[in-house]
Amino acid sequence: MNSMNEEQLHEYLSQKENKYIDHILGLIYGNALGDAYGLGMNLSLSSKCSTEFWNKEAVKQRYPDVRELIPFPDYVTNRHNSRWDKGDWTDDTDQLIVLMNMLIENGGVVNLPDAAKKLKHWIENGFPEVGDLHGMGIGQTVMGVTMHSKFTSNPLESSREIWIQMGKRMGFKMAANGAVMRTSILGCASFDQPEQVEKNSILCAQLTHWDPKCVISCTTITSIQSAIIRHFKENNTSGGVSQEQIEQWIKDAEQQAKSVIDRLLVDKGYKGEFSEKEAKEQFEEYQQYLWSKPDLSDLKLDDETTIGYTYKCMGSAIWGVRSPHDFRKTIDLLIREGGDADTNAAVCGALIGCVIGYTKLPSDMLKALPNKAWLDQIVIKFLNNVILNPKPNQNVTTTTTGQADDEDTNKSNNNNNNNNSFLLKV
Repeated sequence: MNSMNEEQLHEYLSQKENKYIDHILGLIYGNALGDAYGLGMNLSLSSKCSTEFWNKEAVKQRYPDVRELIPFPDYVTNRHNSRWDKGDWTDDTDQLIVLMNMLIENGGVVNLPDAAKKLKHWIENGFPEVGDLHGMGIGQTVMGVTMHSKFTSNPLESSREIWIQMGKRMGFKMAANGAVMRTSILGCASFDQPEQVEKNSILCAQLTHWDPKCVISCTTITSIQSAIIRHFKENNTSGGVSQEQIEQWIKDAEQQAKSVIDRLLVDKGYKGEFSEKEAKEQFEEYQQYLWSKPDLSDLKLDDETTIGYTYKCMGSAIWGVRSPHDFRKTIDLLIREGGDADTNAAVCGALIGCVIGYTKLPSDMLKALPNKAWLDQIVIKFLNNVILNPKPNQNVTTTTTGQADDEDTNKSNNNNNNNNSFLLKV
């Protein structure tokens, strides 16, 4: 077949042996839905206000009845969100697609020079296939790093230099949410190899966000996502997951984050840039966001001074995966908090979508995505090239020159390379 319609897709995903695919798709489309839903909350209620984001009070004025869901895609438009078609996602999902295209063309292998080139191309051109003229909504950190003269040849050096320069000039190190918003896709690639998921997540965070807080935000989310997908792959089950299992995966991700912080502390790329005391403080703050109150009050998402903070975005996703509500209501409650609503909801949507699967995402919201058919074709390629039939050396990562940066280059990915007899075809 040339492609799958929704009925065929649901039939395929209903088969137990394909259940893990349902959760990979849930992650991808959950990201897009959260992103698109949250876009309606971006920009102040006042037309005279220059800030990009609504605060909680402004959302309450516009949508006072919490018993009613904020409409989608017919939210209130303003100077910011009117730049996108109603129902469309933003740069959060666009950059996830950039990484997905990199993985597709490299057979599941993380190739940082290729990722850098694709990110730069997207910033300059957007996705012309869906009518873009250039990338929109790009954050300060991403823009600063990608403008570095060495970015496409040595993205990690560029990212580190900008982090150090901006930190010294502004008095703090940048820890924005522009990495964690795009790296959920790495929870899918090499999902059955936790160490590789961690390595890929670190590198794709460092692509533009060198700050350790950004790095462990990414590893936390992808660690949980890959654990969820492994669960459905290994257990071959059509059932769900218990909250106890989710809490254990969160604890595992917390332990991993501590290990990553400890290793970065002695890594040559961070030498002299943060102390053992700072590392301890960063991790303690991380734990506060990981174990925040269930009412979202601890996250203070609309605090103007920390709206785009990476821990807030990560904390939003962790809060969401603990929510007793369904996908739509959980995202509705999250974006009512204001702040960087589209980014918070994108990562939250990706994590919830990974838990519940594509078939349990709101079908009316999926139908409202104006560019879903275009995304579908990319996702099919991703499933073919990265998930169902990856390269034998998927555990190889390339960093600066395109050369393999893994001592296990000659090892094959035996767990994933299973000669699937059924292929989704474009």
